[in-house]
Amino acid sequence: MIRFLKKPDVNLDDIHRLTEKIGFIDKIHDNEYVDWVKYDIVIIGLSNNNDFKSVDVIRQQFYDLYSFQNLKIFDLGNLNYNIDNEQLISEVNLLLKTLTDVDIKIIYIAENGNSNILFYNFFENFKQNFSNLIVSPFLPYDEFNSLSYNSNNFLNYFNLFSKYITKNNVIGLQNYLVSGNVLAKFKNSVNQSFRLSEVQADFLDFEPEFRNANIVALNSSSAKFLEVPGGQNPQPNGFSSFEICKLSNYAGLSDELNFFGFYDYTINNDIHFVGAKLIAQAFWHFLDAFSRKKELNNLKTLKYSTFYLKVDNNNDLKFKHCEKTDRWWAVKIENLTEKMLPCSFKDYSLAKSGNLTKRISLFLNH
Repeated sequence: MIRFLKKPDVNLDDIHRLTEKIGFIDKIHDNEYVDWVKYDIVIIGLSNNNDFKSVDVIRQQFYDLYSFQNLKIFDLGNLNYNIDNEQLISEVNLLLKTLTDVDIKIIYIAENGNSNILFYNFFENFKQNFSNLIVSPFLPYDEFNSLSYNSNNFLNYFNLFSKYITKNNVIGLQNYLVSGNVLAKFKNSVNQSFRLSEVQADFLDFEPEFRNANIVALNSSSAKFLEVPGGQNPQPNGFSSFEICKLSNYAGLSDELNFFGFYDYTINNDIHFVGAKLIAQAFWHFLDAFSRKKELNNLKTLKYSTFYLKVDNNNDLKFKHCEKTDRWWAVKIENLTEKMLPCSFKDYSLAKSGNLTKRISLFLNH
Protein backbone atom coordinates (compact mmCIF):
# COMPACT_ATOMS: atom_id res chain seq x y z
CA MET A 1 0.00 0.00 0.00
CA ILE A 2 2.89 2.37 0.75
CA ARG A 3 3.84 2.51 -2.93
CA PHE A 4 0.48 4.15 -3.68
CA LEU A 5 0.90 6.84 -1.01
CA LYS A 6 2.71 10.15 -1.40
CA LYS A 7 4.11 12.42 1.26
CA PRO A 8 2.08 15.60 1.77
CA ASP A 9 3.56 18.85 0.51
CA VAL A 10 3.47 20.72 3.82
CA ASN A 11 6.03 23.28 4.94
CA LEU A 12 6.64 22.40 8.55
CA ASP A 13 8.70 25.58 8.99
CA ASP A 14 5.43 27.52 8.83
CA ILE A 15 3.77 25.44 11.56
CA HIS A 16 3.99 27.70 14.59
CA ARG A 17 2.44 25.16 16.96
CA LEU A 18 4.51 22.19 15.86
CA THR A 19 5.79 21.68 19.43
CA GLU A 20 2.27 20.55 20.26
CA LYS A 21 2.54 17.92 17.53
CA ILE A 22 5.74 16.10 18.50
CA GLY A 23 4.78 12.47 18.99
CA PHE A 24 1.36 13.35 17.57
CA ILE A 25 1.86 13.14 13.81
CA ASP A 26 4.02 10.44 12.23
CA LYS A 27 4.70 9.57 8.61
CA ILE A 28 4.06 6.10 7.23
CA HIS A 29 6.71 6.74 4.59
CA ASP A 30 9.49 6.79 7.16
CA ASN A 31 8.82 3.28 8.41
CA GLU A 32 6.81 0.55 6.74
CA TYR A 33 5.82 -1.13 10.01
CA VAL A 34 3.23 0.66 12.08
CA ASP A 35 1.83 -0.47 15.41
CA TRP A 36 -1.71 0.67 14.63
CA VAL A 37 -3.01 -0.15 18.10
CA LYS A 38 -1.26 2.96 19.40
CA TYR A 39 -3.32 5.30 17.24
CA ASP A 40 -6.82 6.77 17.37
CA ILE A 41 -7.07 8.73 14.12
CA VAL A 42 -5.64 8.44 10.62
CA ILE A 43 -5.56 11.27 8.06
CA ILE A 44 -5.51 10.71 4.31
CA GLY A 45 -5.75 13.02 1.30
CA LEU A 46 -7.60 11.79 -1.81
CA SER A 47 -7.53 12.83 -5.45
CA ASN A 48 -8.37 11.17 -8.76
CA ASN A 49 -6.24 13.54 -10.85
CA ASN A 50 -3.05 13.57 -8.78
CA ASP A 51 -3.59 17.20 -7.69
CA PHE A 52 -3.20 17.57 -3.94
CA LYS A 53 -2.59 21.33 -3.71
CA SER A 54 -5.99 22.07 -2.17
CA VAL A 55 -5.84 19.00 0.06
CA ASP A 56 -2.44 19.99 1.45
CA VAL A 57 -3.55 23.59 2.10
CA ILE A 58 -6.23 22.22 4.44
CA ARG A 59 -3.69 19.87 5.98
CA GLN A 60 -1.29 22.79 6.55
CA GLN A 61 -3.99 24.72 8.41
CA PHE A 62 -4.94 21.65 10.43
CA TYR A 63 -1.34 21.02 11.49
CA ASP A 64 -1.21 24.56 12.87
CA LEU A 65 -3.94 23.94 15.48
CA TYR A 66 -3.32 22.88 19.05
CA SER A 67 -3.65 19.15 19.64
CA PHE A 68 -5.46 16.91 22.11
CA GLN A 69 -3.28 15.23 24.67
CA ASN A 70 -5.32 12.01 24.79
CA LEU A 71 -5.29 11.40 21.02
CA LYS A 72 -2.60 10.03 18.71
CA ILE A 73 -2.91 10.80 15.01
CA PHE A 74 -1.12 9.19 12.09
CA ASP A 75 -0.89 10.93 8.71
CA LEU A 76 -0.92 8.44 5.85
CA GLY A 77 -0.25 11.11 3.23
CA ASN A 78 -2.00 11.33 -0.14
CA LEU A 79 -3.56 8.71 -2.38
CA ASN A 80 -4.19 9.18 -6.09
CA TYR A 81 -7.03 6.74 -6.73
CA ASN A 82 -8.87 5.30 -9.69
CA ILE A 83 -12.02 3.38 -8.78
CA ASP A 84 -11.49 1.20 -11.87
CA ASN A 85 -8.03 0.11 -10.70
CA GLU A 86 -8.97 -3.18 -9.04
CA GLN A 87 -5.52 -3.83 -7.55
CA LEU A 88 -5.36 -0.40 -5.92
CA ILE A 89 -8.92 -0.63 -4.59
CA SER A 90 -8.19 -4.09 -3.20
CA GLU A 91 -5.16 -2.77 -1.31
CA VAL A 92 -7.11 0.25 -0.09
CA ASN A 93 -9.78 -2.11 1.27
CA LEU A 94 -7.17 -4.17 3.11
CA LEU A 95 -5.64 -1.05 4.64
CA LEU A 96 -9.06 0.25 5.72
CA LYS A 97 -9.89 -3.16 7.19
CA THR A 98 -6.67 -3.10 9.22
CA LEU A 99 -7.54 0.34 10.56
CA THR A 100 -11.21 -0.26 11.33
CA ASP A 101 -10.45 -3.60 12.99
CA VAL A 102 -8.56 -1.71 15.70
CA ASP A 103 -11.24 1.01 15.82
CA ILE A 104 -9.17 3.76 14.20
CA LYS A 105 -11.24 6.60 12.74
CA ILE A 106 -10.30 7.90 9.28
CA ILE A 107 -10.35 11.64 8.53
CA TYR A 108 -10.15 12.29 4.80
CA ILE A 109 -9.69 15.40 2.69
CA ALA A 110 -10.98 14.76 -0.82
CA GLU A 111 -10.58 16.71 -4.01
CA ASN A 112 -13.81 15.24 -5.43
CA GLY A 113 -17.06 13.79 -4.09
CA ASN A 114 -16.65 10.47 -5.86
CA SER A 115 -13.92 9.65 -3.32
CA ASN A 116 -16.77 8.62 -1.01
CA ILE A 117 -17.22 5.56 -3.24
CA LEU A 118 -13.94 4.22 -1.83
CA PHE A 119 -15.64 3.86 1.55
CA TYR A 120 -18.92 2.55 0.13
CA ASN A 121 -16.89 -0.07 -1.71
CA PHE A 122 -15.12 -1.02 1.52
CA PHE A 123 -18.39 -2.00 3.22
CA GLU A 124 -19.67 -3.76 0.12
CA ASN A 125 -16.42 -5.68 -0.27
CA PHE A 126 -16.52 -7.00 3.29
CA LYS A 127 -20.31 -7.47 3.26
CA GLN A 128 -20.96 -5.13 6.17
CA ASN A 129 -24.10 -3.06 6.67
CA PHE A 130 -23.48 0.67 6.90
CA SER A 131 -25.17 4.04 7.26
CA ASN A 132 -24.19 7.07 5.17
CA LEU A 133 -24.72 10.80 5.81
CA ILE A 134 -23.93 13.59 3.35
CA VAL A 135 -24.09 17.31 4.15
CA SER A 136 -24.65 19.12 0.87
CA PRO A 137 -26.76 21.88 -0.73
CA PHE A 138 -27.09 19.66 -3.80
CA LEU A 139 -28.37 16.12 -4.16
CA PRO A 140 -25.44 14.08 -5.54
CA TYR A 141 -27.78 11.83 -7.47
CA ASP A 142 -29.39 11.83 -10.92
CA GLU A 143 -32.09 9.84 -12.64
CA PHE A 144 -29.77 7.43 -14.39
CA ASN A 145 -27.35 4.73 -13.29
CA SER A 146 -23.94 5.96 -14.31
CA LEU A 147 -20.54 4.35 -13.88
CA SER A 148 -18.85 7.71 -14.48
CA TYR A 149 -19.09 9.14 -10.98
CA ASN A 150 -18.43 12.73 -9.91
CA SER A 151 -19.48 15.14 -7.16
CA ASN A 152 -22.93 15.49 -8.73
CA ASN A 153 -23.96 11.84 -8.93
CA PHE A 154 -21.86 9.60 -6.66
CA LEU A 155 -24.93 8.42 -4.73
CA ASN A 156 -25.94 6.63 -7.93
CA TYR A 157 -23.50 3.98 -6.72
CA PHE A 158 -26.28 2.68 -4.48
CA ASN A 159 -28.51 2.05 -7.49
CA LEU A 160 -26.15 -0.76 -8.45
CA PHE A 161 -24.73 -1.74 -5.05
CA SER A 162 -27.42 -1.17 -2.46
CA LYS A 163 -27.39 -4.48 -0.63
CA TYR A 164 -25.56 -3.26 2.47
CA ILE A 165 -26.65 0.37 2.79
CA THR A 166 -29.18 0.61 5.63
CA LYS A 167 -29.62 4.37 5.81
CA ASN A 168 -28.62 7.19 3.47
CA ASN A 169 -29.28 10.75 4.65
CA VAL A 170 -28.59 13.98 2.79
CA ILE A 171 -29.00 17.06 4.97
CA GLY A 172 -28.75 20.75 4.16
CA LEU A 173 -30.40 20.56 0.73
CA GLN A 174 -31.41 23.84 -0.89
CA ASN A 175 -34.50 22.91 -2.85
CA TYR A 176 -34.04 25.51 -5.58
CA LEU A 177 -30.82 23.62 -6.44
CA VAL A 178 -32.54 20.21 -6.64
CA SER A 179 -34.98 18.94 -9.26
CA GLY A 180 -38.29 17.96 -7.67
CA ASN A 181 -38.53 14.94 -10.00
CA VAL A 182 -35.07 13.72 -9.04
CA LEU A 183 -35.78 14.28 -5.34
CA ALA A 184 -39.01 12.25 -5.61
CA LYS A 185 -37.17 9.37 -7.27
CA PHE A 186 -34.39 9.53 -4.68
CA LYS A 187 -36.58 9.14 -1.61
CA ASN A 188 -37.37 5.63 -0.41
CA SER A 189 -37.20 3.57 2.77
CA VAL A 190 -33.40 3.98 2.89
CA ASN A 191 -32.88 7.44 1.38
CA GLN A 192 -33.97 10.55 3.26
CA SER A 193 -33.27 14.22 2.67
CA PHE A 194 -33.63 17.31 4.86
CA ARG A 195 -33.66 20.92 3.80
CA LEU A 196 -31.22 23.51 5.09
CA SER A 197 -34.07 25.43 6.73
CA GLU A 198 -35.28 22.27 8.56
CA VAL A 199 -31.88 21.72 10.12
CA GLN A 200 -31.30 25.35 11.05
CA ALA A 201 -34.77 25.62 12.61
CA ASP A 202 -34.08 22.80 15.10
CA PHE A 203 -30.38 22.04 15.04
CA LEU A 204 -30.15 19.79 18.09
CA ASP A 205 -32.92 17.55 16.76
CA PHE A 206 -30.58 16.41 13.95
CA GLU A 207 -27.79 15.20 16.22
CA PRO A 208 -29.30 11.66 16.34
CA GLU A 209 -28.97 11.40 12.56
CA PHE A 210 -25.19 11.50 13.02
CA ARG A 211 -25.00 9.11 15.93
CA ASN A 212 -25.24 5.83 14.02
CA ALA A 213 -23.58 7.01 10.80
CA ASN A 214 -20.57 5.03 9.59
CA ILE A 215 -19.65 7.64 6.98
CA VAL A 216 -20.13 11.40 7.30
CA ALA A 217 -19.06 13.57 4.35
CA LEU A 218 -19.44 17.34 4.03
CA ASN A 219 -19.52 19.14 0.71
CA SER A 220 -17.41 22.27 1.20
CA SER A 221 -20.14 24.26 -0.54
CA SER A 222 -22.62 23.31 2.20
CA ALA A 223 -21.19 26.35 4.01
CA LYS A 224 -22.16 29.74 2.60
CA PHE A 225 -19.61 31.37 0.30
CA LEU A 226 -18.53 33.95 2.88
CA GLU A 227 -17.58 31.11 5.24
CA VAL A 228 -15.81 28.86 2.70
CA PRO A 229 -14.76 30.89 -0.36
CA GLY A 230 -13.02 27.78 -1.70
CA GLY A 231 -16.11 25.64 -2.25
CA GLN A 232 -16.08 24.33 -5.82
CA ASN A 233 -19.69 25.37 -6.34
CA PRO A 234 -20.11 28.25 -3.86
CA GLN A 235 -23.56 29.46 -2.80
CA PRO A 236 -24.74 32.63 -1.02
CA ASN A 237 -26.87 30.54 1.37
CA GLY A 238 -25.71 27.66 3.50
CA PHE A 239 -24.52 26.72 6.96
CA SER A 240 -22.56 29.24 9.01
CA SER A 241 -19.04 28.52 10.23
CA PHE A 242 -20.45 27.83 13.70
CA GLU A 243 -22.96 25.35 12.28
CA ILE A 244 -20.33 23.54 10.19
CA CYS A 245 -18.23 23.07 13.33
CA LYS A 246 -21.31 21.93 15.27
CA LEU A 247 -22.16 19.31 12.64
CA SER A 248 -18.56 18.10 12.75
CA ASN A 249 -18.84 17.90 16.53
CA TYR A 250 -21.95 15.72 16.14
CA ALA A 251 -19.98 13.41 13.81
CA GLY A 252 -17.28 13.06 16.47
CA LEU A 253 -19.90 11.86 18.93
CA SER A 254 -21.13 9.11 16.60
CA ASP A 255 -20.96 5.66 18.18
CA GLU A 256 -20.52 3.90 14.84
CA LEU A 257 -18.49 6.32 12.72
CA ASN A 258 -15.55 5.03 10.68
CA PHE A 259 -14.96 7.76 8.07
CA PHE A 260 -15.32 11.54 8.31
CA GLY A 261 -14.32 13.99 5.60
CA PHE A 262 -14.74 17.08 3.46
CA TYR A 263 -14.78 17.14 -0.32
CA ASP A 264 -14.95 19.67 -3.20
CA TYR A 265 -12.66 22.34 -1.77
CA THR A 266 -10.30 24.30 -4.05
CA ILE A 267 -7.73 26.95 -3.18
CA ASN A 268 -9.01 29.06 -6.10
CA ASN A 269 -10.59 32.27 -4.76
CA ASP A 270 -9.94 31.24 -1.13
CA ILE A 271 -8.53 34.57 -0.02
CA HIS A 272 -6.22 34.22 3.01
CA PHE A 273 -7.21 30.51 3.05
CA VAL A 274 -10.30 31.31 5.12
CA GLY A 275 -12.15 28.25 3.77
CA ALA A 276 -9.20 25.95 4.44
CA LYS A 277 -8.99 27.29 7.98
CA LEU A 278 -12.67 26.62 8.60
CA ILE A 279 -12.41 23.04 7.32
CA ALA A 280 -9.33 22.52 9.51
CA GLN A 281 -11.25 23.90 12.49
CA ALA A 282 -14.19 21.62 11.65
CA PHE A 283 -11.78 18.68 11.88
CA TRP A 284 -10.63 20.09 15.23
CA HIS A 285 -14.23 20.14 16.49
CA PHE A 286 -14.67 16.55 15.30
CA LEU A 287 -11.59 15.58 17.32
CA ASP A 288 -12.79 17.59 20.32
CA ALA A 289 -16.01 15.56 20.45
CA PHE A 290 -14.15 12.30 19.80
CA SER A 291 -11.67 13.13 22.55
CA ARG A 292 -14.46 13.78 25.06
CA LYS A 293 -16.25 10.60 24.02
CA LYS A 294 -13.04 8.64 24.49
CA GLU A 295 -12.75 9.96 28.04
CA LEU A 296 -16.37 8.98 28.74
CA ASN A 297 -15.73 5.49 27.38
CA ASN A 298 -12.98 5.12 29.96
CA LEU A 299 -15.47 5.64 32.76
CA LYS A 300 -16.61 2.37 34.30
CA THR A 301 -20.27 3.33 34.37
CA LEU A 302 -22.52 5.91 32.79
CA LYS A 303 -25.83 6.62 34.46
CA TYR A 304 -28.96 6.12 32.38
CA SER A 305 -32.53 6.98 33.25
CA THR A 306 -35.33 4.94 31.67
CA PHE A 307 -38.82 6.22 30.89
CA TYR A 308 -41.67 3.89 29.88
CA LEU A 309 -44.49 5.02 27.59
CA LYS A 310 -47.65 3.35 26.32
CA VAL A 311 -47.78 4.56 22.73
CA ASP A 312 -50.96 2.76 21.70
CA ASN A 313 -52.72 -0.58 22.22
CA ASN A 314 -50.09 -2.41 20.19
CA ASN A 315 -46.86 -0.64 21.11
CA ASP A 316 -44.95 -0.05 24.29
CA LEU A 317 -41.92 2.16 24.03
CA LYS A 318 -39.24 3.21 26.40
CA PHE A 319 -36.71 6.01 26.26
CA LYS A 320 -33.22 5.99 27.74
CA HIS A 321 -31.36 9.14 28.72
CA CYS A 322 -27.65 9.35 29.49
CA GLU A 323 -27.18 12.02 32.13
CA LYS A 324 -23.48 12.58 31.41
CA THR A 325 -23.84 13.13 27.66
CA ASP A 326 -27.47 14.35 27.63
CA ARG A 327 -28.26 11.94 24.77
CA TRP A 328 -31.53 10.06 24.25
CA TRP A 329 -32.51 6.71 22.70
CA ALA A 330 -35.85 5.15 21.91
CA VAL A 331 -36.04 1.41 22.65
CA LYS A 332 -38.45 -1.24 21.38
CA ILE A 333 -38.58 -5.02 21.76
CA GLU A 334 -38.16 -6.95 18.51
CA ASN A 335 -37.77 -10.74 18.39
CA LEU A 336 -37.20 -10.78 22.15
CA THR A 337 -34.26 -8.37 21.84
CA GLU A 338 -34.00 -4.64 22.42
CA LYS A 339 -33.57 -2.43 19.38
CA MET A 340 -32.33 1.10 20.04
CA LEU A 341 -32.70 4.25 17.99
CA PRO A 342 -30.79 7.47 18.66
CA CYS A 343 -33.30 10.25 19.22
CA SER A 344 -33.70 13.66 20.81
CA PHE A 345 -35.42 15.09 23.85
CA LYS A 346 -38.01 16.49 21.45
CA ASP A 347 -38.89 12.94 20.33
CA TYR A 348 -39.41 11.89 23.94
CA SER A 349 -41.31 15.02 24.93
CA LEU A 350 -43.78 14.76 22.04
CA ALA A 351 -44.26 11.00 22.53
CA LYS A 352 -45.01 11.66 26.18
CA SER A 353 -47.83 13.99 25.12
CA GLY A 354 -49.18 11.44 22.62
CA ASN A 355 -47.62 12.87 19.46
CA LEU A 356 -45.07 10.75 17.62
CA THR A 357 -42.41 12.39 15.48
CA LYS A 358 -41.62 10.99 12.03
CA ARG A 359 -38.43 9.48 13.42
CA ILE A 360 -40.28 7.53 16.13
CA SER A 361 -43.15 6.51 13.84
CA LEU A 362 -40.73 5.04 11.30
CA PHE A 363 -38.88 3.27 14.12
CA LEU A 364 -42.07 1.62 15.39
CA ASN A 365 -43.24 0.56 11.94
CA HIS A 366 -40.01 -0.94 10.61
